[in-house]
Amino acid sequence: MNRLAERVAIVTGGARGIGRATCRALAREGARVVVADTDADGAAAVAAEIQQDGGEALAVSTDVAEEASVAGLVCEAVEHFDRLDILHNNAALTAPGPLSRDTAVTEMTLDVWNHTMAVNLRGQMLTCKHAIPRMLETEGGGSIVIDGGMSSHA
Repeated sequence: MNRLAERVAIVTGGARGIGRATCRALAREGARVVVADTDADGAAAVAAEIQQDGGEALAVSTDVAEEASVAGLVCEAVEHFDRLDILHNNAALTAPGPLSRDTAVTEMTLDVWNHTMAVNLRGQMLTCKHAIPRMLETEGGGSIVIDGGMSSHA
């Protein structure tokens, strides 16, 4: 199946879990995939898996909480593949370390709150901010998928 042939997709948080599975699924459908993650080695491993399966992929170390990093990601994707069609906002703080500090609001520090919001919310806004103008350069625009992982503590 090549339903996404010639399309270019960025997947944030692409080094593992849902992001990794999404990268591989997009590649199987013919998309050229940009694997973006703070885990540069993990992103490179996913890109290598896609390439070994005959797909095209690029790993980009990215911190979605930092605007310069996101701007660089989008620029690198477009410079490498000449377009941008799909953005899957998957990056979120879900590792046991950060989640263990994301406690009840009455116990959470402001630093933990700010860091969680920077990655899980501002990161999605920043990727959209920088990706949408590049998508609009392509006939037909693009598609954006936003994952929202939330946890609840009673």
